[in-house]
Amino acid sequence: MALSPNRGWPLPRSPWVMNQTWMHLLFLHYPVSPDVVAPLLPQGMELDLYEGSAWLSIVPFQMRDVRPRFLPPIPGVSTFNELNVRTYVTMDGKPGVYFFSLDAHSWPTVWGGRTFFHLAYHHASMKLLRERDGYRYTSKRTANPDIQFACSYAPLSDSDSGSAQMAEPGSLNEFLVERYGLYSEHKGKLYRGDIDHRPWKLRQARFEIERNTMLQPFGLALPAPTLAHYSERIDVHCWFVQRIR
Repeated sequence: MALSPNRGWPLPRSPWVMNQTWMHLLFLHYPVSPDVVAPLLPQGMELDLYEGSAWLSIVPFQMRDVRPRFLPPIPGVSTFNELNVRTYVTMDGKPGVYFFSLDAHSWPTVWGGRTFFHLAYHHASMKLLRERDGYRYTSKRTANPDIQFACSYAPLSDSDSGSAQMAEPGSLNEFLVERYGLYSEHKGKLYRGDIDHRPWKLRQARFEIERNTMLQPFGLALPAPTLAHYSERIDVHCWFVQRIR
C-alpha cells in the first residue's frame, strides 16, 4: 500500500529496493521561463508547468539510514549530506523531477547513483552544522571547486508561520514537493524511478545565501528564490529506474 494518497498512479509491482530518511531539508524555489529550462532537458522529456511557469529548486539536506531492503545501515556509509538541483517534468501523465545535478559527500553514493539510477551525481565536500535555531550548510564540489553553496537557514517559529502543514491540493506548494517519480537519461534513453513517502509537512523558512554557483554549469543566473520551505524529516522508499523510452 502506498504511503501517500497523492501519488496519482499505483506503486510498482516489484518491492522497493532502498530505504532512505531525509533530514533538515531546505527547499529554495525559483520561477523560470520555460524557454530557458526546456533546452536543458534531454530530448523527449516534457517540462511540467504551474500557471505557465517552469520552476527550478535547490534542495540541501542530510541523508540518513540509507540502506538496501532487508539490510541494516552501514556505519560511515548510510549517513551523508546531499544537495540537489532539480526541475519539474512529466511523462506519460506521471509528474516527477529531473535532476540537473546531485552533490553528495559519499563516494559510494556517487558511484551507485550514476551506475544504477543514471543520475548526475558529483562528489563534494559538505557540512551541515547546527546553528542556534537553524542550520548552516556548505558544499564545494571536489572535481570543480568553483561549484559551491553556502547558506544558513531555519524554519520560522510556530508563532510566525504556524505548525508544519501538508500542502493544499492544487497549490504551488503541492506542485513543488508532492513528486513521486524521478527521471533520468543515459545514452539517449529515458528512465523513470518511483519513490514513495508520506505527504510532506512543510514550514516556511528564513534563509541567508552566502554563496551559490550551483547553476553556473548550466549558464543560468537567477535572482533570489521567491519561495522557501523547511521540512524536518521524511522516510522514503525507492525503486530502481526502469527504461520508458
